[in-house]
Amino acid sequence: MPTTRWSKEVNHVTSCRSHCSPPRPSVIGPSRLDQLWSLLTDEQRHRTLVALSGIVVRQLDAPRDDGEVRDAHS
Repeated sequence: MPTTRWSKEVNHVTSCRSHCSPPRPSVIGPSRLDQLWSLLTDEQRHRTLVALSGIVVRQLDAPRDDGEVRDAHS
């Protein structure tokens, strides 16, 4: 991208920040998750739960850093 075009883009973005509201986070609400879950087959639900359970087990087995241990004992 040529420097002048890049400079114009930067100026546009910089000036837009003061006038534009920040982008809204794309969060899927509970009702949308329920809809998604209902679209899955029983096998897909089972595989999803197995994968999530594996993540939880790995997190529980992972050693905690000193800050977490100190906070847990406070």
